[in-house]
Amino acid sequence: MNAKMEVALQSQWSSLRRDGKELKFRKGQILAYEGHIPYGIFVLTSGSLEFSHADHQGEHPCEGQHLVSMSLGQIFAMEQFFSDSPLCCTCRAATDCTVIFISKTQLLPLVTPPPEKSVH
Repeated sequence: MNAKMEVALQSQWSSLRRDGKELKFRKGQILAYEGHIPYGIFVLTSGSLEFSHADHQGEHPCEGQHLVSMSLGQIFAMEQFFSDSPLCCTCRAATDCTVIFISKTQLLPLVTPPPEKSVH
């Protein structure tokens, strides 16, 4: 994510979290699957999440990101969302948990520049 996007998100973070959709997951439920393109980001607000990924013949698709668990308030899928790349791991509820899901329709207007006006 570039610096301009980061500034735009930081300035709107409170409203994004407030307007996001609260989702509850039971222990063992999958939030997102490895290889899928994310439709938004997740913010953990209670409970805990765990991450796993398939070992693709010795390769680690989560280079530099070998997550085992996540703390409250941490964000999942932001890097993949903004790079339009598939998730590098599967995210599962390690305990009953609650997340706030912030959708693509909420995020994109903050980081997409408005169309240039044509001058006649």
